[in-house]
Amino acid sequence: MGVDYVIVDITKIFKDFTGMVSERSAFADVNIATRAVQNVLFQIADERNYAVISTINKSEWLTGRMTEGFYGHLAPLSNFFKSEIFDLARAIKISEEIISRKPGGVDTWYDEDTFGVTYDILDKMLYLLVVKKMTPARIAKAYKFDKKWIEKLKIRTDHRFWRLTTKELES
Repeated sequence: MGVDYVIVDITKIFKDFTGMVSERSAFADVNIATRAVQNVLFQIADERNYAVISTINKSEWLTGRMTEGFYGHLAPLSNFFKSEIFDLARAIKISEEIISRKPGGVDTWYDEDTFGVTYDILDKMLYLLVVKKMTPARIAKAYKFDKKWIEKLKIRTDHRFWRLTTKELES
């Protein structure tokens, strides 16, 4: 396709990073690897005067289903829910083999397992919560969906904004 690319082995960087951290959460290795790739990726882009294009979408952003700081210079998909990305991929005739892969960070950390629903459902709930600003109780009643699950999703989306917002320190 004429795409210029570089293959970089981050094994040594990964080992060095993980060696600096004595206690790690279940997802630490995924995040450390992602951050190592990010550093190399941005450095190569700097050297070549390229832009890094992020693939983050609205669903990932709202749920925090990404490694912080890995945003790129441009994020053309950031206003689309994940289910809309699937629709777009079909419209531009991306292989169904690629589209049908389970979304997730690694082979054992699938988004569907994390949320307990597919993006068809998750995105509808996110839309109602965040765009329409409906309450979990109202969504549960109107759409006959589990209120406790929606409340947890709301906490997750609210917490996501809190984590990404810089607050002024009070003196």
